[in-house]
Amino acid sequence: MKYCRIAVVATLATCAVLVSAIEARAEALNGDVTVTIMGTNTDTGQTMQDEILVPIQTDGSFSASNVPSIRPMWEGSLDNLSGNADPFANLAFSILNVAAVPIEYTVSVLVPIAPPLAGATLHGGSTGGSVTDADGSGTGGLSTITSVAGVPFYQGQIDGTTVLSIYPDPTSFPITFSGQTVTIPALNPGLPGPTLPSGPALASIGIVHRFLLSPGDSVATTSFFQVVPEPSSIALASISLLTLVWYGVRRRHR
Repeated sequence: MKYCRIAVVATLATCAVLVSAIEARAEALNGDVTVTIMGTNTDTGQTMQDEILVPIQTDGSFSASNVPSIRPMWEGSLDNLSGNADPFANLAFSILNVAAVPIEYTVSVLVPIAPPLAGATLHGGSTGGSVTDADGSGTGGLSTITSVAGVPFYQGQIDGTTVLSIYPDPTSFPITFSGQTVTIPALNPGLPGPTLPSGPALASIGIVHRFLLSPGDSVATTSFFQVVPEPSSIALASISLLTLVWYGVRRRHR
């Protein structure tokens, strides 16, 4: 009887967590997915920013495509954004540097999580794309940023902390002749799966791209990031719910 009571207490605690998760999901579904594009002039330090808000639907999904972003430092487009607050995100964007100097760009997407994943998780992501000599100069290209050492081209984040890096600093994709398009080979760590271990995911996931782009050059990139509950966490929740059901049935038959 003692052990049965302990099991019930543990089950009720788990159910309370599940109820809180459901309430958190409802709150998150009232929010937006945020796409941010920021450019920093490497000569003057001047910064410009654009923000695109994409509403989350009642089923947790979100999507947007062909949304322009034009500033004095770039001509760009959110080519495609899709995913779900459960959570995963697909991000495709393109940017042309229309300034006269190299620009450091940050392109990011922030996705609220619904429901929070309180236990262990698994993650995986991918990125790939191309860099084009759009002005025909035959020089330039794309590289990781130079203002801060150690920043990768791609970061997959959980609750604002980077858990996955792709193309670490220093990485470069140089242009060597006029009109050249250089491929950024697709890399897929933790996929298929996801398979890479991580901790709880309570508030958000995100993809952050940071790179230096030469004047007159353009980049087009497609990226993905996903976080799922680690299987043992799912099993624990299922066992707890089954225990609660069993205890309820047992009490009714006394």
